[in-house]
Amino acid sequence: MESRGIYAKNCELIGYLVGSAVYDLDDNQTGYLRDNVIYTMNDKQQWQIQGDGLFTPSGDSVGYLGAQFQER
Repeated sequence: MESRGIYAKNCELIGYLVGSAVYDLDDNQTGYLRDNVIYTMNDKQQWQIQGDGLFTPSGDSVGYLGAQFQER
């Protein structure tokens, strides 16, 4: 399955996206992706995706998505 890393602005890996599921570094699902928006598990809008950038709902930059990679 294809995955993408989720990085903070300082280039620190903070999670990853597998399909439409968002995970933290401890492999716990923390949210999901729908229509270029990442939601928390309790359906609260967390980040908007514009290109590869991640932004808060108010438009502040928080990080970016890394390149897609295929797990083998």
